[in-house]
Amino acid sequence: MTDEHDSMINTVNTKGALLLIVTILLTACQTIEGLKQGYELKDTLRHYANSFRWTQLNEAYDYLTQEAAAESEFPENPDNIKVTSYQVVKAVVQSDETHAEQTVQIEFVFEDMQRVRKITDHQLWEYDGITKLWMRANAMPVFE
Repeated sequence: MTDEHDSMINTVNTKGALLLIVTILLTACQTIEGLKQGYELKDTLRHYANSFRWTQLNEAYDYLTQEAAAESEFPENPDNIKVTSYQVVKAVVQSDETHAEQTVQIEFVFEDMQRVRKITDHQLWEYDGITKLWMRANAMPVFE
């Protein structure tokens, strides 16, 4: 009876160890995927900011979800807008693996008026699991 009992305990221990290994591997994969999404978010935000810094507003609108694009008012004359400063005032905060937000302050000039304007832009970002891209989920600020 002892050999049979020991064999059964070894089988249970082996199955338990395999279950533990599988659980650890799955958790590690989820953690790696979360880290990858975090890096992708930072990269997306850097490119998005550069589109403003280089006053390429058309590119900034490419980061919008369809819903946010429908809510956004594209500037009548984007070539008349010169962005002079794009500063993060509230660093990016991820509420979970697929949602993030940050707040920036944008200073710009209408070239025909030569008057500096300033807007605060609260940005909401969502990770699209299908396209594997971070997209801005709220409307763009109005340049007025």
